[in-house]
Amino acid sequence: MLLSKPKFALLSILLVITVFVWRMYQQDETLIRANNKDWTTDVNTSVTPSADNVHPNFLKQAADLETYLVTNPTDTTHIAMLARLYQDGHKPDKAAIYFEQLLSLQTQNPQHWLDLITVYGTLSHWKKAEDTCVRMLKFFPKNLSAKYNLGAIYANQNKLLDAKKIWNEVVANKSDDHVIHLARQGLEAIDKM
Repeated sequence: MLLSKPKFALLSILLVITVFVWRMYQQDETLIRANNKDWTTDVNTSVTPSADNVHPNFLKQAADLETYLVTNPTDTTHIAMLARLYQDGHKPDKAAIYFEQLLSLQTQNPQHWLDLITVYGTLSHWKKAEDTCVRMLKFFPKNLSAKYNLGAIYANQNKLLDAKKIWNEVVANKSDDHVIHLARQGLEAIDKM
């Protein structure tokens, strides 16, 4: 399925805001790796990242985390690490499994919700993205990023009236200039369709 330019732009904006918000709220201890030697690389920056060219240690790190989680299935720190490893390693289908597991244990971290929404968006599983966003908004009804993302999900499903309604609510909120700017861009893209 090919996306039109406005839909592709909306999806891109959704992904950018989710990563931005995650990086902004990420706690330092979850960014520290157990063995820094495993994370050093000879990076070829001329290659576009994809599932086919992740770092050679990726599979070992994923296997180590999965093995650990067999005996420690409720360790949310390691579940989050594995989910993000798969997300960053271009394995959104596997990332979704671990983000769902994480959210079944820990619902109070908005970034985990936003990450799962992004993963479903990456997979173009719009209904799952929508359902996840609605679930998130039950826990965080005033979260503008979630509301913005719900509008983007609606736009990607061609539910343009729903997208406009949500994005107009975001714009009226006036509490986060960046998210409001993105919502205005989405409204402009819909108006140009």
